Amino acid sequence: MALTQSQEVVKFKFEEFKKLHFPTLSDGLAFMQFATSLALAQFQLSEPDIQAGITEGPHDGGIDGFHIIVNQTEAVSQATSGLSRVKTAPAGVAKNVPFDIVVVQSKSTMDGALDGKALQELHGSLNRILSNESLADLRTYPLNEKVISQVDAYRRYRSKLVSLDPIRSFTVYLMQPIADTKLTQPDKRRAGDLKKMIEGHLGSSTKVAVELLTADGIEKLRNAPRDVEGILKFASKPLDEKHGKSSALLGLVTVGDLLSFVRRGKTAVLRDEFFTTNVREFAGSSTPVNAAIRNTLSTNSDTAFWWMNNGVTIIVDRVAYQSDSSWLLVNPQIVNGLQTTNVIHEAANDSVITSKRRKESLLVRVISELDPKLRESVIQGTNNQTQVNSVQLYANDSRQLEIETFLETKGWFYERRRWQYRNRKVSRSRIRSILELAQVIIAAVLLEPETARARPRDRLKTEAGYRRVFSDTVDMAVYTKLLDMQVQVEKYLTSAAALAISNDPTNDRFFILAGVALRLSGVKAKADHTPVVLKARLTTPTDAMLEDVHKRLYALVGAKKDKKERDNAFKSLALRDQLVNDILSWNGKP
Repeated sequence: MALTQSQEVVKFKFEEFKKLHFPTLSDGLAFMQFATSLALAQFQLSEPDIQAGITEGPHDGGIDGFHIIVNQTEAVSQATSGLSRVKTAPAGVAKNVPFDIVVVQSKSTMDGALDGKALQELHGSLNRILSNESLADLRTYPLNEKVISQVDAYRRYRSKLVSLDPIRSFTVYLMQPIADTKLTQPDKRRAGDLKKMIEGHLGSSTKVAVELLTADGIEKLRNAPRDVEGILKFASKPLDEKHGKSSALLGLVTVGDLLSFVRRGKTAVLRDEFFTTNVREFAGSSTPVNAAIRNTLSTNSDTAFWWMNNGVTIIVDRVAYQSDSSWLLVNPQIVNGLQTTNVIHEAANDSVITSKRRKESLLVRVISELDPKLRESVIQGTNNQTQVNSVQLYANDSRQLEIETFLETKGWFYERRRWQYRNRKVSRSRIRSILELAQVIIAAVLLEPETARARPRDRLKTEAGYRRVFSDTVDMAVYTKLLDMQVQVEKYLTSAAALAISNDPTNDRFFILAGVALRLSGVKAKADHTPVVLKARLTTPTDAMLEDVHKRLYALVGAKKDKKERDNAFKSLALRDQLVNDILSWNGKP
């Protein structure tokens, strides 16, 4: 079959993507990941966020992915904190926040016509989902648990946002790299019918789009701009200094212009993507330092605002002068000044900033630097104040730096900071964050799979808890062994043997990992397990062992068809203790 020019390019780019990111997956599954990465390229999501929305599998209803994104930066799933059924607005989410749903369906075949059956199946599934059919009825349809979980999360979060009048969108991508000439009028008509059906359910307040993409459309989407950009206006011409390939701008920016820069359009919504590499979290306006900033903003004096404030530091990939002292910042990250920026934002929302203060300025440094080591030195050098407890705060810990260096020698890329590898050509399937490694350790070493599954951040809230997870005395080889084991578990969960037992990877993965680790350690007493694991004596689990542990797990779970009941079981100490005792008993048998 002769391929068109667009098909040739898509084929080459897909094969390049698969080889780098998902070399062990089939072409169909790898293309699904390829299509998903293109569909979500406009959002600033981490790899775990992207994978949380993947629903592909048996009985997926034609839905390879059901992705829920708030403020264009945060994915919503069942793991999202505060996702209760109480219809109160989520903490920290502003009025008019963007709320986007992206549904992805893909086929990797390049010859022949569009897969009309997939389009028809997708139409039927979304019609039932948007008709608010009960989850029980959707299961009977049938839709798998991954789809059900995302639908449930979508419905809950949607109800929580009602009072905030979010800016809603619902986009469906159907991608198949066939020649553009193979797309028929009936195909386009069915896509139009799908769009009308969605609009009928969601109303005019939601922007609905159905993108039927052939190779031409896929190539156009792949080439669409992906950089995050913002316009920063200085009060006067800033100092522009060059250092080799690096450069820096130093100048004054009015409080009002800083607000315009960090907010989304004409809304009062912060652009969260500007803060993802900051080691701190907003401490709130009531802390002494932040309260003092707020008080200064709300009262006039003869002292200029910037005289009393350390200002803001922004790292960017590059800058470009626009006009009238305005600069285009490409991929800006506010690495210092998060507290100041958030206080200004909250004070503006509460209408307490005086008109005089709004016109006053603060000092802003814009550093254009791509070298990851130099960027890290800037982040560390501008963040040496009193510490705030958060997972990201540990990014500068010496142990984390050691882990990053060691894991890279073993083919793993340890993302101490979000987007750390954005400008590096590394395999997405080999990237792990601090939290992800912590989850593996909590499950396999500490034998707390329920904590790893539902509340891993709780284990890292205190210094003692953090040191228990990331001990300075542990052989680094333990980390690579545990990550390799987790890969085996994830791969097993997609197998026919695993799906015959359950199709609930969110609940299963850490319990199976804990069970397998305990089985491999061979100990007969729980207290003996951790010392054995920390000596890196575990071997790679076989598929037979994974299946045995999976079966034992579900023998303990029982026939819990209700999702809430099953989720509660996997969050409980009872199931954890039952599994541990069962494996210990198994280890004790000859």
